Amino acid sequence: VEIERFARTLAVLLENGVVIVPALDAAAGVAGSEAFREEARAALQKVKEGQNLTQAFAGSVFFPGIALSMMAVGEETGEPFKGFYKIAQYYERRCQRFTKRVTVLIEPVLILIIGSVVAFVVAAMLLPVLMGLVLFAVTRSMLTVVFIALSPLLMLGMYLDTKHQATKKHTQSTQ
Repeated sequence: VEIERFARTLAVLLENGVVIVPALDAAAGVAGSEAFREEARAALQKVKEGQNLTQAFAGSVFFPGIALSMMAVGEETGEPFKGFYKIAQYYERRCQRFTKRVTVLIEPVLILIIGSVVAFVVAAMLLPVLMGLVLFAVTRSMLTVVFIALSPLLMLGMYLDTKHQATKKHTQSTQ
């Protein structure tokens, strides 16, 4: 991004007639990185000493061979701004491709993370409901078992109560 911004600024300045030394100084000022700014100012000093742009940036770690080739072609044609426009376009496309690749790689990971969060929230909401249903079913089953186990006793109690009532009636009627 630094190289693209620097190259585009320098290309616009050179295309509009700004002399190379003030144009290089202004383009160095737009750099966000202190290391890149120092490298551009070192190249500016070399240009002041009489070197051309390609020679001035030849030792730079920020400008690889392809950028130097584009710069040299622009200088040889007499329109260095075109070389810097090409450099800016090249690095802009590289940055876009990198951003697209990172987005493509991150997207599935984000989907998995968001899906996991949603699944956790749904599970947290449904778990108490399901536990309540299970507890209800277990309680109901236990009550049914208890009722079945006690039903013979209840029937015996009802039989004995009926027998007692009959005996009581019989005793009252004989008196």
